[in-house]
Order: sequence, then C-alpha cells, then structure tokens
Amino acid sequence: EGEGKATSLPSPAVAIFCLSVSAQQDLRQFRSVKTGRGPFTEGWRDTQLPIMCSYKMVAVSFEVYGFQTRVEHWVHKNIRDILLIGHRQAFAWIDEWIGMSIDDVRDFEKRVMKETNLKIFTPEISGQDSLPSTGGTLRPILTRSTSVQESRPTDPGETDVQGRLRTIERSLSGQ
Repeated sequence: EGEGKATSLPSPAVAIFCLSVSAQQDLRQFRSVKTGRGPFTEGWRDTQLPIMCSYKMVAVSFEVYGFQTRVEHWVHKNIRDILLIGHRQAFAWIDEWIGMSIDDVRDFEKRVMKETNLKIFTPEISGQDSLPSTGGTLRPILTRSTSVQESRPTDPGETDVQGRLRTIERSLSGQ
C-alpha cells in the first residue's frame, strides 16, 4: 500500500447482508426462478458453481494534513458499500437480465439513462424552479459507462488509455 492509497480485499459474504437489505434482495433467502441459484447460506462459496469474482481498483488521494487518512478511509468504505449493494442488486435481479443479449443490455442502459436524466432535469422532481442553464442545450448528467472490451485500441500504435478516451468522447458526443 502506498501513501494516499488503500486497497480493500474481498470480505466475507456475510458483510453483504449487513448493509440495508430489502426483502427481495436478501440473498440469504433469494432463489432465482430461471437459474435455480441461491439462496446464499453460510459457506456458499464452497458449494456453489459458477462463482464470479469482481475486483475494483479505487485510488483516493486527499492530501490535507490531519484529515488525509480519515477521509481516504471514509471514501473507500463508502465506495465499497455502494459496490456491494450494486452487486447484490445485480444478482437479485438475475431473472430480469439472464436472457439478454449484449444489444438488449445496451438498449436497457440507454433507456435507463434517459429515464434517469429526465428525472434529474424535471423541476418538480429535482426540486428546482427551472431547468439548469446549459447554454440552450441540456447535457445529460449520466452517460453510458464504457466497457473495457469497447475501449480496446483499434489502431496498433494507440495505447489502451487513448482508446478509452476516444470511446468516451464518442459516447459523449452522441455517436
């Protein structure tokens, strides 16, 4: 671990259940109708197949004397909690997405992004008196995330980072 960076190793599955859980998302009781997967009981990793492990790298740098460690740990804890909730929800909704093709997923992402942006830009929902001023055009607050597969460089001389930036620029410009 370098200074200003912390890593969070995957914790036991029990930690997932400690976060706020709705009845439909309690993986100790949930069973997928379409796949038959679940429920997750103590020791599920030893008995369930297939298993997918997801690693996220989060680097936080808050260089303010006296606050650095505390703020960085707080940010890491909250990001970890958000990711755990998101992954739990993704599994709990498996029956909704298990048969989707990649095109179906992209269409779903676009629809949800538009719906979310409409909610954000609707004055009565967002609590604003009027729409935000953006020079006559509404710029979406949320844009579709870019997968690693889409951002691979097409030009042999291009780096992976340049490919990702190019893909992000395309998605922001609406191409």
